Amino acid sequence: MAPMKTALLTLNIQSVVDATDRNILVTDVSGQVILMSFRAQQSLGIAPGVRLERDYPGFWEHVEKILVGTLSSSEVPLQLGGCEYLVAVNPLLENKTIIGAVCVLV
Repeated sequence: MAPMKTALLTLNIQSVVDATDRNILVTDVSGQVILMSFRAQQSLGIAPGVRLERDYPGFWEHVEKILVGTLSSSEVPLQLGGCEYLVAVNPLLENKTIIGAVCVLV
């Protein structure tokens, strides 16, 4: 395999979300943030490990609907960290099973 292809296969997922320069966060099925872009950490002032249900109940309300399968996707305006965002929430799937949620805040 060519060196460039090998480097791409071993790329760190954190590097990918940081390279987007977007507010991205990923939760597990319990609503715990397991991955955040650097920009999201700066904009929201939070870090991975935060539990949306406890710390951001208004946000959790929308994420939970995705995690339990009530909605297949959601786009809602939310006030977070003193700013208003349009938040897109989509399921993170593995073998057709919801294992978390991917949230993009613009």
